[in-house]
Amino acid sequence: MTQPIKPHPLFARFYARLAGSAMEKAGVAEHRRRLLADLTREVIEVGAGNGLNFPHYPPEVTRLVVAVEPEPNLRALAEERASETSLPLEMREARAERLPFPDASFDAAVVCLTLCSIADPHAALAELHRVLRPAANSGSSNTSKPARPRCGASSAPSTPPSGRD
Repeated sequence: MTQPIKPHPLFARFYARLAGSAMEKAGVAEHRRRLLADLTREVIEVGAGNGLNFPHYPPEVTRLVVAVEPEPNLRALAEERASETSLPLEMREARAERLPFPDASFDAAVVCLTLCSIADPHAALAELHRVLRPAANSGSSNTSKPARPRCGASSAPSTPPSGRD
Protein backbone atom coordinates (compact mmCIF):
# COMPACT_ATOMS: atom_id res chain seq x y z
CA MET A 1 0.00 0.00 0.00
CA THR A 2 1.31 3.42 -0.95
CA GLN A 3 2.09 5.78 1.91
CA PRO A 4 0.50 9.25 1.87
CA ILE A 5 2.71 12.14 0.87
CA LYS A 6 3.78 14.36 3.74
CA PRO A 7 4.08 18.06 2.87
CA HIS A 8 7.64 19.33 2.46
CA PRO A 9 7.22 23.12 2.45
CA LEU A 10 10.97 23.81 2.64
CA PHE A 11 11.65 21.60 -0.36
CA ALA A 12 8.72 23.14 -2.25
CA ARG A 13 9.95 26.68 -1.58
CA PHE A 14 13.54 25.78 -2.49
CA TYR A 15 12.53 24.02 -5.68
CA ALA A 16 10.08 26.70 -6.79
CA ARG A 17 12.34 29.68 -6.11
CA LEU A 18 15.88 28.42 -6.61
CA ALA A 19 16.11 25.10 -8.41
CA GLY A 20 13.37 25.87 -10.92
CA SER A 21 14.86 29.20 -11.99
CA ALA A 22 18.39 27.79 -12.03
CA MET A 23 17.28 24.95 -14.30
CA GLU A 24 15.51 27.40 -16.61
CA LYS A 25 18.71 29.48 -16.87
CA ALA A 26 20.62 26.28 -17.68
CA GLY A 27 18.40 25.66 -20.73
CA VAL A 28 15.76 23.29 -19.42
CA ALA A 29 13.03 25.41 -21.05
CA GLU A 30 14.23 24.29 -24.48
CA HIS A 31 14.13 20.65 -23.31
CA ARG A 32 10.55 21.23 -22.11
CA ARG A 33 9.55 22.70 -25.49
CA ARG A 34 11.03 19.73 -27.39
CA LEU A 35 9.52 17.22 -24.98
CA LEU A 36 5.98 18.55 -25.37
CA ALA A 37 6.08 19.79 -28.97
CA ASP A 38 4.07 17.08 -30.73
CA LEU A 39 1.55 16.20 -28.03
CA THR A 40 -2.15 16.32 -28.87
CA ARG A 41 -5.51 15.57 -27.29
CA GLU A 42 -5.67 14.25 -23.70
CA VAL A 43 -2.44 14.27 -21.71
CA ILE A 44 -1.53 13.27 -18.16
CA GLU A 45 1.52 14.87 -16.58
CA VAL A 46 2.84 13.05 -13.52
CA GLY A 47 4.86 15.11 -11.06
CA ALA A 48 3.85 18.52 -12.38
CA GLY A 49 5.74 20.22 -9.56
CA ASN A 50 5.08 23.94 -9.71
CA GLY A 51 3.84 23.82 -13.31
CA LEU A 52 6.95 24.83 -15.25
CA ASN A 53 5.88 22.65 -18.20
CA PHE A 54 2.47 24.31 -18.58
CA PRO A 55 3.54 27.22 -20.85
CA HIS A 56 5.24 24.77 -23.23
CA TYR A 57 2.22 22.60 -24.10
CA PRO A 58 1.16 23.10 -27.73
CA PRO A 59 -2.35 24.31 -28.61
CA GLU A 60 -3.12 20.84 -30.05
CA VAL A 61 -3.57 19.68 -26.43
CA THR A 62 -7.16 20.83 -26.46
CA ARG A 63 -9.29 18.46 -24.42
CA LEU A 64 -7.63 18.20 -21.02
CA VAL A 65 -4.28 18.14 -19.34
CA VAL A 66 -4.39 16.38 -16.00
CA ALA A 67 -1.39 17.29 -13.89
CA VAL A 68 -0.73 14.95 -10.98
CA GLU A 69 1.26 16.38 -8.07
CA PRO A 70 1.18 14.79 -4.61
CA GLU A 71 3.09 17.53 -2.73
CA PRO A 72 0.47 20.10 -1.61
CA ASN A 73 2.73 23.17 -1.64
CA LEU A 74 4.01 22.49 -5.16
CA ARG A 75 0.46 21.65 -6.29
CA ALA A 76 -0.76 25.05 -5.04
CA LEU A 77 2.00 26.78 -7.03
CA ALA A 78 1.08 24.72 -10.10
CA GLU A 79 -2.57 25.69 -9.72
CA GLU A 80 -1.53 29.37 -9.71
CA ARG A 81 0.54 28.84 -12.87
CA ALA A 82 -2.35 26.91 -14.47
CA SER A 83 -4.63 29.90 -14.00
CA GLU A 84 -2.17 31.95 -16.12
CA THR A 85 -2.49 29.66 -19.15
CA SER A 86 -5.26 28.92 -21.60
CA LEU A 87 -4.71 25.17 -21.25
CA PRO A 88 -7.76 23.14 -20.27
CA LEU A 89 -5.97 21.92 -17.16
CA GLU A 90 -6.99 20.03 -14.04
CA MET A 91 -4.71 19.49 -11.05
CA ARG A 92 -5.05 16.28 -9.03
CA GLU A 93 -3.58 15.11 -5.76
CA ALA A 94 -2.35 11.63 -6.51
CA ARG A 95 0.70 9.42 -6.60
CA ALA A 96 2.19 7.99 -9.75
CA GLU A 97 2.03 4.47 -8.32
CA ARG A 98 -1.78 4.66 -8.00
CA LEU A 99 -3.39 6.94 -10.57
CA PRO A 100 -7.10 7.65 -9.96
CA PHE A 101 -8.14 7.21 -13.60
CA PRO A 102 -9.77 4.41 -15.56
CA ASP A 103 -7.80 2.28 -17.98
CA ALA A 104 -7.08 3.86 -21.38
CA SER A 105 -7.90 7.43 -20.28
CA PHE A 106 -5.09 9.36 -22.00
CA ASP A 107 -3.40 9.74 -25.36
CA ALA A 108 0.00 10.66 -23.92
CA ALA A 109 1.86 10.78 -20.63
CA VAL A 110 4.55 13.22 -19.53
CA VAL A 111 7.07 12.45 -16.81
CA CYS A 112 9.69 15.21 -16.63
CA LEU A 113 12.37 15.33 -13.90
CA THR A 114 10.17 13.13 -11.73
CA LEU A 115 11.09 9.44 -11.78
CA CYS A 116 13.96 9.96 -9.33
CA SER A 117 11.46 11.18 -6.71
CA ILE A 118 8.94 8.35 -7.11
CA ALA A 119 9.21 5.63 -4.46
CA ASP A 120 8.38 2.79 -6.88
CA PRO A 121 9.17 3.87 -10.46
CA HIS A 122 8.27 0.44 -11.89
CA ALA A 123 4.78 0.66 -10.39
CA ALA A 124 4.46 4.22 -11.70
CA LEU A 125 5.42 3.14 -15.22
CA ALA A 126 2.95 0.25 -15.04
CA GLU A 127 0.23 2.72 -14.01
CA LEU A 128 1.09 4.99 -16.92
CA HIS A 129 0.88 2.01 -19.25
CA ARG A 130 -2.53 1.19 -17.80
CA VAL A 131 -3.99 4.69 -18.27
CA LEU A 132 -2.63 5.19 -21.80
CA ARG A 133 -4.98 4.38 -24.67
CA PRO A 134 -3.97 1.35 -26.76
CA ALA A 135 -3.05 3.52 -29.78
CA ALA A 136 -0.49 5.31 -27.61
CA ASN A 137 0.85 2.01 -26.26
CA SER A 138 1.25 0.40 -29.70
CA GLY A 139 2.89 3.36 -31.37
CA SER A 140 0.01 3.87 -33.80
CA SER A 141 -2.57 6.57 -33.41
CA ASN A 142 -5.23 8.56 -35.20
CA THR A 143 -2.69 11.31 -35.91
CA SER A 144 0.04 11.27 -38.51
CA LYS A 145 2.73 11.22 -35.82
CA PRO A 146 3.28 7.87 -34.10
CA ALA A 147 3.85 7.87 -30.38
CA ARG A 148 7.52 7.58 -29.51
CA PRO A 149 9.11 7.31 -26.12
CA ARG A 150 11.52 10.09 -25.20
CA CYS A 151 13.43 11.02 -22.11
CA GLY A 152 10.82 12.56 -19.85
CA ALA A 153 7.77 11.41 -21.81
CA SER A 154 6.23 8.01 -21.73
CA SER A 155 4.20 6.32 -24.40
CA ALA A 156 5.75 2.91 -23.82
CA PRO A 157 6.30 2.61 -20.07
CA SER A 158 7.64 -0.92 -20.32
CA THR A 159 10.94 0.65 -21.39
CA PRO A 160 13.19 0.92 -18.34
CA PRO A 161 14.09 4.45 -17.20
CA SER A 162 17.17 5.70 -19.02
CA GLY A 163 18.67 7.48 -16.02
CA ARG A 164 18.59 10.76 -17.94
CA ASP A 165 15.52 11.96 -15.99
